[in-house]
Amino acid sequence: MNIGKSNLNLNGVSFSGHKKTTDTAGYDKHDFFYLYDVNKYKCEVEFYSIQKDKNGNLSIKEVNGKPAETVALEEDSRLGGGKVRVDLKKLYGIESTEGFAYRYKLTDKKDKKNVSYAFDNGNVIGIFSDLDKSDNKFNVVLNNTATINKNGPMQLIMPDEYYPGVVRGNDGRPTINEAMRSQALASVRTHANKLGGNFEGIIKRLPEISKEGIKRIVGTPFTRDTISSHLYWT
Repeated sequence: MNIGKSNLNLNGVSFSGHKKTTDTAGYDKHDFFYLYDVNKYKCEVEFYSIQKDKNGNLSIKEVNGKPAETVALEEDSRLGGGKVRVDLKKLYGIESTEGFAYRYKLTDKKDKKNVSYAFDNGNVIGIFSDLDKSDNKFNVVLNNTATINKNGPMQLIMPDEYYPGVVRGNDGRPTINEAMRSQALASVRTHANKLGGNFEGIIKRLPEISKEGIKRIVGTPFTRDTISSHLYWT
């Protein structure tokens, strides 16, 4: 891609990659955006119905192991490349009172067996699972709910030092490694050392966070940064 002169028409791009809009007749439409190399990949948006369990957790519903619908993004920059407008009422495979989920499918044009998946900055199902893979993560758009903002207090955390010493036990539940936690508590934080905090510590404290009235948490990055403690050194 020529960075100096983008081959994508990105006017009106939403921060989340999804933007609800209306057509000239006043009917609801959904715009989807994704920045990709059109010379290398074919980009499609996969749509899924979603379901909610008794605890309020969301998951996707596949149809015979496949998405309900798949729509290709426009490649020609003169026609709004990197964007597609979808009328979900016409996608009859989407049946959910909760809303719907989507993800981006990138297929290598030379090697069609080389397929990868991506999600954007909106709300995500499966964000805590298998951090190195994106094929089990899906953006979700909830009916009558903002896709990015939630009302209520938000907590900013640095996972490395948030609740170090928590690991996942043989039974699959978070448990505390006392030696690791004691070492972390006795350490002095610098810009370069690691205390060992991770997602497990966040998960273990979620009930307490909820009782405190926190509606949303935001963490510093999860990267393979081996230099800094805050993981911004990408």
